[in-house]
Amino acid sequence: MSDPIIELKHVSRVFRMSSGTKWQRIMTSLGLINNSENIQEFWALRDINLQIAPGHRLGIIGRNGAGKSTLLRIIAGLLQPSEGSVLVRGNVETMMHLGTGFHPDLTGRQNVKAALAHKGIFGKEAADTLEEIIDFTELDEFFDMPLRTYSSGMNARLGFATATAVKPEVLIIDEVLGAGDAYFASKSYERMRRLTSSGATVLFVSHDMSAVEQLCDDAIWLERGQLKSSGSTIDISRAYAASVRREEQLRMKLRNSMLGAKNFSALKNRLDHPFQLIVRIFVEEGNLDVSEATLLSGEDEIGSVVVGAPQDSNYREIAFALVDNELGRWSKPKQDQDGRFFRSISSKSAAPGSGAIVYNLDFIDIDQEWSFTALVREGKGQIQVWDGKTYTSIADFKAGSEFCPVEISIPKAILASFLASEGIDVPSQTLPPSSVPDMETNPPVETLSTTGEIEVATQTEIAALEGSADQAARSRMLELDVKSSMITITDVLLEDASGDEQTHFLSLQPMRIRIRYNAMAEVERPEFAVTFYREGVCALQVLSGDVPSNPGVISAGSKGEAVIEFPSLPIGRGSYMVSVAIFPQSVRTDRSGDHIAYALLDRRFQIKVAQPEDDLIDRGIARGPSMWSFSGT
Repeated sequence: MSDPIIELKHVSRVFRMSSGTKWQRIMTSLGLINNSENIQEFWALRDINLQIAPGHRLGIIGRNGAGKSTLLRIIAGLLQPSEGSVLVRGNVETMMHLGTGFHPDLTGRQNVKAALAHKGIFGKEAADTLEEIIDFTELDEFFDMPLRTYSSGMNARLGFATATAVKPEVLIIDEVLGAGDAYFASKSYERMRRLTSSGATVLFVSHDMSAVEQLCDDAIWLERGQLKSSGSTIDISRAYAASVRREEQLRMKLRNSMLGAKNFSALKNRLDHPFQLIVRIFVEEGNLDVSEATLLSGEDEIGSVVVGAPQDSNYREIAFALVDNELGRWSKPKQDQDGRFFRSISSKSAAPGSGAIVYNLDFIDIDQEWSFTALVREGKGQIQVWDGKTYTSIADFKAGSEFCPVEISIPKAILASFLASEGIDVPSQTLPPSSVPDMETNPPVETLSTTGEIEVATQTEIAALEGSADQAARSRMLELDVKSSMITITDVLLEDASGDEQTHFLSLQPMRIRIRYNAMAEVERPEFAVTFYREGVCALQVLSGDVPSNPGVISAGSKGEAVIEFPSLPIGRGSYMVSVAIFPQSVRTDRSGDHIAYALLDRRFQIKVAQPEDDLIDRGIARGPSMWSFSGT
């Protein structure tokens, strides 16, 4: 068996950043002063072990900031590891940035000639290679134009063709092929397959899982600078996609629960600007070791960070340790004999110590029970939560000589105060009467246009629907945009074929929507409607009057359920907002264009539709039933 062409043993990489003054940073870099208290460490990689055989195609996947590019730069020799060893047996070609090594004022031809000369290729060999590159790139007259006139896709063509014209022993590609079109990507994959069949090794980074599956034999999954998993490309890509999907489902579930809030119009503008909920562990005297810290909403894990692990201070993650000596006293990362990562909090010179954990949240559902759990050891501490004005203490604890969990419930009043500081009012029915002042209600009026799209005439709030205490969360989510004295919507369930509530569905697979209602007065032939919006445009609308089973007369005081079944969901992949409504029968026949709804939940639910894994053809947005017939001799 041949030796691995790439071998990494316990490779780690740390970046150190100084938070002192400019003068302190200069003096520290020259070694003239010790400024260690103001040095923050960011571990981009930690303890990576990897062996790659010659002729192998390895995919590297992970979220942004996971350490993929740092790993590639170390393998390419562009960056030295802080710990561990790297051995690469062969020459390396890299494509990590568009136009690397090219001059923007030179033509494509001139840049290629310079690149070939740099590789030691001259004369007839250079001329033949140049012609091969011209044929492969298909840039035509652009080949003799300055590089600054190229698009990103043209840059990718020229860079890839030049890097692979002379067979490298190791080819590293980091995302850049994503700038090209599908036709050129297909040509590139075929060339890489030919290179690997002749012994070249390819390391390929992409967020396009289908591209990784098409090209790579195996894959590794990096998360927060650590090797989370490795194996066959199919297994790893599916596990990674499932992880991303679970995170998206949780965030979408929280988002849907907030879309009925009083400040919906304000929330729409900040859905992608998360709240930052801060939990602080306060140590008045002595030391305290802290490891994993987790925030829960009900039984759902919102975010978790292993304190002291690589990238524990990465602010792009949902949860991170706020490592800032101005705001806390976290020690440098540590690891015990069992391999557990942690940091310590220390009080100094009678001054208390503290360490903060920050959670980046899309929203906070006040109806859920929120709690915080941390693994702690050897010390006494206090859990505090930022309420928007100050840190409020919620519990004291004492930890023994072994790591053990401390579990603390976060009071709703603190969360309400925090939301209020962010400009989000909390409906009074979700909190004790003394927590929030009463709110006045003023029902809006909304209409359904003859084109089937919902238009808002006024935007004010009404009280939440009546419901039992254990349905408080769903009731607030279902606050109506229109409140009628005749019939109300009490519950909406979006289910898959198994009857489980979901926010993610597959195109052309089953979906079920249940609409539960209470009738306060007699309603004659109500029209139930479900509308799917994509980027503000009505993609699909279904009306209950289209089927014979539509109810005739709903009597006063009755409760019921309208169910729409999609045996094959007829919309393509994408993100959709879903509206649910109940209208009078006249919605179909009145040509005035304005129809007051009995009940309306306007774009209150967000779902995501994905393509089935075994269907690689994009069939567009509309996927209605059709029938083929054939004839001939």
